[in-house]
Amino acid sequence: MGEAKAFLDIAGRPLIKRIIDVIKPLFNDLLIVVNEAQFEKAQNWGIRVVTDVIPDKGSLGGIYSALHYADTPAVFCFACDMPFLNEGLINYMKKKSSGFDLFIPKYNDRLHPLHAVYCQRCRPHIEDQIKRDELKISKFFSQVHSGYLASAEIAKLDSSGHALFNINTPADLVKARQIAKLRRA
Repeated sequence: MGEAKAFLDIAGRPLIKRIIDVIKPLFNDLLIVVNEAQFEKAQNWGIRVVTDVIPDKGSLGGIYSALHYADTPAVFCFACDMPFLNEGLINYMKKKSSGFDLFIPKYNDRLHPLHAVYCQRCRPHIEDQIKRDELKISKFFSQVHSGYLASAEIAKLDSSGHALFNINTPADLVKARQIAKLRRA
């Protein structure tokens, strides 16, 4: 995208603010993992901000850092580029994740590892993977007790199909702004 996605404007609010507004009422403890370059700017968000434990390891490093800093047995990780998080879907996943090391949506045959619940038991597997510089998030999934939320279940809670939408390209940003305008949100 050429700029930090967390600060992209969607319907008058930065992406990160949209995410915080949805998740803040759903969780007792929030933390945001950022790289060093974003740390100072992130201090204005009113949430505990931490930097990557192991810098430059992408999203996998962010998940690892969230687990490292968390005071909870599991973390629900979200990407900073998901403008249409769905409270009902998040609450449903929180309930269904019990008993799994990892609980992840599988929507239209695609996994969404940045809208997933990770138990602390994932941490050593992620650490080993980072040490080998294998940064594909899904690489360790077969090594832990993983649960998957099926498309049909997701569709019941998110009929628009937007909850797992993320922004990776300028075209995605245009689409997100169009969706936000239609949703008036």
